[in-house]
Amino acid sequence: MKSTPDEGLYQILLNTIPLSVLLVARNLRVVLANRNFLEKGLRTEEETIGRRLQEVFPPPILDNTEIIRRIQDVFETSKPTQGEKMTYRAPGGLMRTYYYHILPLGSWEAVETVVLLMEDVTEQVRLSEDVRRMERHLAIVVESTSEILLSTDPRGRILSWNKSAERISGYSAQEVENRFFFEFCGREQQDEVRRMLVEWREEPSSRTTEWNFVEKSGRVIPIVWTCSPMLDERARLVGIVAVGRDLTEHRKLEAQ
Repeated sequence: MKSTPDEGLYQILLNTIPLSVLLVARNLRVVLANRNFLEKGLRTEEETIGRRLQEVFPPPILDNTEIIRRIQDVFETSKPTQGEKMTYRAPGGLMRTYYYHILPLGSWEAVETVVLLMEDVTEQVRLSEDVRRMERHLAIVVESTSEILLSTDPRGRILSWNKSAERISGYSAQEVENRFFFEFCGREQQDEVRRMLVEWREEPSSRTTEWNFVEKSGRVIPIVWTCSPMLDERARLVGIVAVGRDLTEHRKLEAQ
């Protein structure tokens, strides 16, 4: 049957949508499938249009997502579904992850067809997994280093405090949270630390300097600090990362 100009326009619009779209009738046969769905599923129109969903989707999807029951619920209730997650591997293709929605079409009393919208979120899921993996790796590095590693907000309030900082200072991360970094420096150097924090807010730059570190017991430890600014996408200072190396053994060797 020859399509009307309006139908041709609808098909063009559907093919430009960056989502997989299926139009499904009450008998669970596919009425329409856009290009995105066919390409992602490695299917042709002949293999899809007019076929029942059980012929279009592989058994693992039908068994694990209850997508058939959810489509039937939309026909019965005339209410759209919330987003659901679906993992799908087309024959000969790669594993892909989708979020899908089912929307009713037709009058409130009688839904004639439903639209199945599937958004491919494979790359977002993979990226989030990579980010979590990098975060875990970074956390291991931070906690396993023998050097003090801490971060502060732009005003110098402590945000993070690694295991070496706890071991060397005697203060736990909970004890120092939201306290100012300069409180743990030698009394004679606290003004210098405060002044440098003001300078960082005006002109962020990496600096290396020596400030004494005062333990919980009161013992003073010589520390060489490398401090680097953390900047946002607009180059505004959002925090400071400080890495401190204990110079005690080095000073002993110098004395010898």
